[in-house]
Amino acid sequence: MEFVSEFATRLPVTIMANYLGVSDDKKDELAGYARQFIFEFSNDPEVSDRAVTALRGYFTQHIDNFLREAIPGRLLSRLAAGYRDGILDKEELIEMCVFLFAAGTETSGSLLGSGLLTLLQHPESLEAVRNNAELMPNAIEEMLRYETPVPMTTMRVTPEAIEIDGLVIPEGQPIIGILAAANRDSEKFPNPGCFDIYRNTTGHFSFGGGIHYCIGASLARLEARVTFTTLLEQFPTLQLDKGNAFSKLARKLSGSSGGSTWHWRERVPTRGLEYLRLKW
Repeated sequence: MEFVSEFATRLPVTIMANYLGVSDDKKDELAGYARQFIFEFSNDPEVSDRAVTALRGYFTQHIDNFLREAIPGRLLSRLAAGYRDGILDKEELIEMCVFLFAAGTETSGSLLGSGLLTLLQHPESLEAVRNNAELMPNAIEEMLRYETPVPMTTMRVTPEAIEIDGLVIPEGQPIIGILAAANRDSEKFPNPGCFDIYRNTTGHFSFGGGIHYCIGASLARLEARVTFTTLLEQFPTLQLDKGNAFSKLARKLSGSSGGSTWHWRERVPTRGLEYLRLKW
């Protein structure tokens, strides 16, 4: 089984489509635009711009239907209430739908793929969470810290000159915060290169902080907890599919640790797997 394309990227898309009223026959198309929007942002801005324009066009075309058909208690109904109450205008509502769909699919999919790989690479931790489901929530926090799905912030600009550890950054300078580096700070997390499901993970920056704290943090945690718990219950022999002798030789010759079993995506701004092959 190839976990990333067959499950990890599909579950968040299905959930966000359901929350935002996107029809089943359109969700995969919009997910493709979301990936282009995110992954081509720094690589090919024109492709990224066309993708976000397509997302914006879809939600613009269907927003009135979404508002009429919003199911009480769902995310879209709350956005609709904000629109009716004058908190959001229609353009803001559309932009919020675009943002939630794009951000809510790729980031959670990255967590599912990298989190499962990390567990399978640490058999003792795998058995611990399999035998004690109460360990799973903190294990997920450690996955978030250890393999940060969103390793950097978007660009900010200094409103005034600031000094950090003796370095003065002038006013008006563009800066990017590296969240993954903060999550490997040895003063905050002793032995940060060690995956430890028992450590105190309080204060990791995988969901940002302050007014920029991720709006979908609880949903991402829920998706991960249900996914990993169910997989470990249903597939007690779940393991990495390292392939046949030829595949092993190819990995050895290429010097790749993952080779044909897994491969890290080579594009920012999210850190996730291109593929992850499993068997049971």
